[in-house]
Amino acid sequence: MTYTQKNQKEIDVLNVMAYAGYWILPEKLQVAANGGVYRCFNFGNDYTHCYTSWFYACSITAYLGNITLQGYADNGNRFLEGESKGYNAAYSVLKASYTWRNWQFSLSWANPLNNNYKAYENELLNRNLYKHTVGYSKGNGNQVSLNVSWRLSRGSKHNSAEKRISLSDADNGIL
Repeated sequence: MTYTQKNQKEIDVLNVMAYAGYWILPEKLQVAANGGVYRCFNFGNDYTHCYTSWFYACSITAYLGNITLQGYADNGNRFLEGESKGYNAAYSVLKASYTWRNWQFSLSWANPLNNNYKAYENELLNRNLYKHTVGYSKGNGNQVSLNVSWRLSRGSKHNSAEKRISLSDADNGIL
């Protein structure tokens, strides 16, 4: 059997999304969430494939002076493009960072307690051939990283422009 790909007639996607964020403690503790739906329409020369998927993400961030604590999670991204149904991996991370002068130190734990992290999945929906591929990544599961950054602040400082608004009128006008 021979499988080939060629340009097809049309691929359309409807994406509806909503976002909400709320300060539980003003300027200290924030929660945010977004979610939505993908509706994929694929019209080929000899097929029509449609697919609906839901997505969501949520986060919580605490600002404690020089320390910032964050948590984030999402369910990944599912889509249908032509005859290929795909999935990009879900992601979650816990992060703590500390700022000291021009330095920032952060410690992240991505995909915690997940040693066999599913990185992607792909399914071929051809009427003559079926193929299902799943990729796992041991390097992205249960990943701990330490980041150190240094902000360079040399050179001249930018001054914001201050303009005064004159609300007086000196013209005599025309009646």
